[in-house]
Amino acid sequence: GSRMESYNGTLYPTIYDKYTTIETLGDESSPTSFELRQSILFNGKASILNGDFIFEFIVPKDIAYRFGDGRISYYLNNAAEDGNGYYENIVIGGYDEEADEDNQGPDIQLFMNDTTFASGGMTDQNPILLAKVWDESGINTTGNGIGHDIFAVIDGDESTGFILNEYYEADINSFNSGRISYPFKGLSDGKHTLSLKVWDIYNNSSTASIDFVVVSSQQLIAEDLICYPNPFTTSTSFVFGHNQSGELLEVVVKIFSATGALVRTIDTDMVSEGYKSNPITWDATSDAGDIVARGFYIAHIFVRNQYGSTSQDRTKMIFIR
Repeated sequence: GSRMESYNGTLYPTIYDKYTTIETLGDESSPTSFELRQSILFNGKASILNGDFIFEFIVPKDIAYRFGDGRISYYLNNAAEDGNGYYENIVIGGYDEEADEDNQGPDIQLFMNDTTFASGGMTDQNPILLAKVWDESGINTTGNGIGHDIFAVIDGDESTGFILNEYYEADINSFNSGRISYPFKGLSDGKHTLSLKVWDIYNNSSTASIDFVVVSSQQLIAEDLICYPNPFTTSTSFVFGHNQSGELLEVVVKIFSATGALVRTIDTDMVSEGYKSNPITWDATSDAGDIVARGFYIAHIFVRNQYGSTSQDRTKMIFIR
């Protein structure tokens, strides 16, 4: 009952609609009814400053319109301690005839594993769908309206689609934007297309799609080698895509002159958390330590994983001084 003025951290409020009466299937006994709060109106995140917090959201159109008691469930944490609580003296129901209009669906950005992923890139068999979404009024996660769920489909097969309402989390201090993160397991090798449909609280929808290629983690693929900056004056860094997130990789970079002469070899081991390599920097020196002549160079990478699988790629660059 008293404010903790020294507490600073993050609050995670979840707003539930009224109880819904559910009936068991009665497979092994007579059907039985029970009540469950299964409709989430808002999943938020708010800053706690000196014990105070505030958050806001627009109530979705898909609530149950009868009046009844809702619930706010709280979780909070900081670097030292966490806590929880709830509040149920809140009435949910009815409809605001004067609510602002919204006829535009949410904006959706799709990635696999992390935000560096480009459509058509590689993953292993267990990729993570990452979606960044925004809507002026907020995202619908209630699950009340028929067909109004956050819904993911792989390769157009809606019969095996995924309802992702509970995987949405609003950005801190915002009801307009958030992200969806969902881990897939055991996807088959080959090219896939994933589509995601998201509704706002006014029941406007948007759909976005992304292509990706699943490659077994034992079969190493390294591709899309780039260097930046290019052209460069003092140093450049090499980055490549691969399908070995979290795995130890042995990497050899060989840099050749325009005439085919080997000028520098860089050996390194790395473990990258995503599906892009850690940067490998070349300071425009030869193996002897001398600054190379300005001009055109070619870099070859040779990559090996712990299973002995290898892959290679190459790129061009220009050194100016």
